[in-house]
Amino acid sequence: MLTPRDKNTLLEAAVAAPSADNSQPWLYRWMGDALDLWIDARRAGKPSDARYVLSDLGLGACIENLCIQARALGYTDKVQYLPDEEQDPLWVARLEFSPSNKEPPDTALAQAIPRRCTDRRFPWKGPVEEALRQALAAEASQLPGARLVWLDPGSQQRHAVLKALQTAESLRFQSRRLHHELFSSICFSAGRKGACPEGLSPRSLGIEAPVWPFFKALRHWPLMRAFNAIGGARLMGLRSAVLPVRLSPGLALLCIEGEDRPAILAAGRALERVWLRATAAGLSIQPYAAPGVLGLGFVEVEARFQDRLGLIRQALEQACSGGCGLLLLRMGRAAGLNKNRGARRPLSSFEWRGGE
Repeated sequence: MLTPRDKNTLLEAAVAAPSADNSQPWLYRWMGDALDLWIDARRAGKPSDARYVLSDLGLGACIENLCIQARALGYTDKVQYLPDEEQDPLWVARLEFSPSNKEPPDTALAQAIPRRCTDRRFPWKGPVEEALRQALAAEASQLPGARLVWLDPGSQQRHAVLKALQTAESLRFQSRRLHHELFSSICFSAGRKGACPEGLSPRSLGIEAPVWPFFKALRHWPLMRAFNAIGGARLMGLRSAVLPVRLSPGLALLCIEGEDRPAILAAGRALERVWLRATAAGLSIQPYAAPGVLGLGFVEVEARFQDRLGLIRQALEQACSGGCGLLLLRMGRAAGLNKNRGARRPLSSFEWRGGE
């Protein structure tokens, strides 16, 4: 039987998992030694979260942290996805834990859980050694249908994916719907150096001090639209994604075989395994979800942008050589610890309370 201390340790590992824009869109409830996980409807369902793709990715990472931590504590785990999808699509998983008779596994991944974070700094040093590349790819392959494809400098695949990345990131500033979603996730009230327990703090975005006043003003759509008239969205896409990628030694694409919810959950789990193994090896990672999520075609954008979604999808599919490219991972070795970490809400705020 799980002890109260073990339950708390498991939940702390779950809370440490990544989520889109630090939204932390999940809830939990203990049923004895079983743990139920739900999507938090109050924090999910934004335009880019169509069909709960982003929420399921975050829940997948949360599930993997729980499983890794449980094994480190001496338990086995059994995971059931979507126990009642037809009646309750927000009920994402049930995890059952029981004592293990096996030798404790390598705990390197569990030890990396509290240290894992998104690092938006650049440039990064390299290279990402071949042995480490293989180890990261092996972690992704632990989940059925997931693969990690490396995009080497100078390759045709990398060039096409970088073009898709810029298109996707620029679209977040060109589409009024996506622009509102992006800027509403930023805690401007925290100031440039402040932290916030939910959403994106300006500090975690790593925006340079001279640029900060202008970036802050761009949350107002009329100004963003005027800036777009002179190529503003393209510049924002270059700065936020393409430039950091070009100044980093490693770029990989996480590919999946299906597009249903179990496949997305497995992708979130694979992402977390790769990220934790990279963290344990001293490697920094910044993920980019926009190309993969937009390429799925679930996100509703203005009609004039629809053709771009198909081009993004085509580039990612070609890079995967079949399957679906879902997440881009920029990798390298940063100088010193990342002090711009995202914060988390109190653990009590994740508890499921029926009827809320």
